Amino acid sequence: MPINKSVLFGVAVGLIGAGSMAMQVHTKNQPPLSRAPVEAFAAQASSLNENPEVPAASPDLSLIDPQGRSVSWEQMKQGEDLLLVNFWATWCAPCVKELPSLSLLQEKRPGIRVLAVAQDLEKTREEVLEFATRHGGPELPVYTDAARPGLKKALPYTGLPTSYILSKKGNILYKIEGDTDWSSDIALNFIDYVVESQKR
Repeated sequence: MPINKSVLFGVAVGLIGAGSMAMQVHTKNQPPLSRAPVEAFAAQASSLNENPEVPAASPDLSLIDPQGRSVSWEQMKQGEDLLLVNFWATWCAPCVKELPSLSLLQEKRPGIRVLAVAQDLEKTREEVLEFATRHGGPELPVYTDAARPGLKKALPYTGLPTSYILSKKGNILYKIEGDTDWSSDIALNFIDYVVESQKR
C-alpha cells in the first residue's frame, strides 16, 4: 500500500523534541513503502523530508581501509545489497555513542556493508583505528578518506554523525543526520525492509 508521505511528514514533525536523536531522512526513487517500518523508524526522528534531488555518489572516489589499502568506490560496492556510510569523528560525543551499534548492525545484518568513515583531521589513521576499536569494538570497519574532502563532496553533511544508505549501484536511498541506535529492533526492521525493497 503506498504511503501517504504528507501524513508521515506531519507525524514526524510532530515528534520534534520527543526523541534523543535529531535525524533527517531523504529518499530518492523509492518503491511504494509499507507504512509500518517507515512510521516505526520515523517515531525516533525529529523530522522526515523527501529530497529527490540528492545526487548519486561519484564513482571515482577511494577510501583507505582498516589495513591501510586504498579501496575504490567501485570496489566497495561489489557484492553487497546495500552500503551504510557513516561519517563520524573521535571528538564527536554522539558519534562515539553510536559506534557500538554500527558494529552490531554489521554483525546482525550481513546484507548491509557498514563503512565508518572517520573525519578527524588532527589524528593519525593509527590513532583513529585504536580509538574506534576501544569504543566500537575490533570488528567495526573504519575507513578514512584517501583525499579530503573526497567522499564528503559526494555525500555532503552539515553535522556529525551523518549516515547515508546507498543501493548496490551507489545511488542514495536515505540520509540520516544524528546518532542512531542501529542495533535497535526499529532500526533493524527498517534495514530489513530497505534490503528487501531493493530486491524488487
